[in-house]
Amino acid sequence: MPNVVNKGKIDKLIRINGQIFVKEHKSTSSSVDPDSRLWKALGLDTQTNNYVYAARKLRISGQLAKYGITCMDRIAGVYYDCWHKPGISPKKLSQADSKKFVETGEYCSQQFKVEHEFSNPANTAYFR
Repeated sequence: MPNVVNKGKIDKLIRINGQIFVKEHKSTSSSVDPDSRLWKALGLDTQTNNYVYAARKLRISGQLAKYGITCMDRIAGVYYDCWHKPGISPKKLSQADSKKFVETGEYCSQQFKVEHEFSNPANTAYFR
C-alpha cells in the first residue's frame, strides 16, 4: 500500500527443506489438536501475515542477505510453535496442590520429574 510504513519485529526466520518460514510462538487456552479451530483462525491472523509480507520485502531488497537468505529463497509462510496454556496457574495452587505435586510429580494431568535440591548440603542456605 502506498504511503504506509510497516514497523515491527520478526522473531525468527527458519529454513525447512530449502524454504524460509517466519517462526511464530503462540500460547492459547484453546485446543492445539490438528483439527481444532485454532489453525483456521491463525490462517486469518493479519499480524503474522504481515510478518510474511515484511520478510518478502526484506528479501527482495537484499536486507536478509547477511542472514544467508537471498532473493532466490522462497518465503513460504508462517511456522507456528503453539502450546496450550495450563488450566490452572501456579499462583492459584493451594498448599495441598503444591504438596501433591512435590509428592507425585503430577501437574495439570501431566507427569514431571521432581528433584529435591534441598537434600543436597551444597544447596543449603544458612541464616543467622
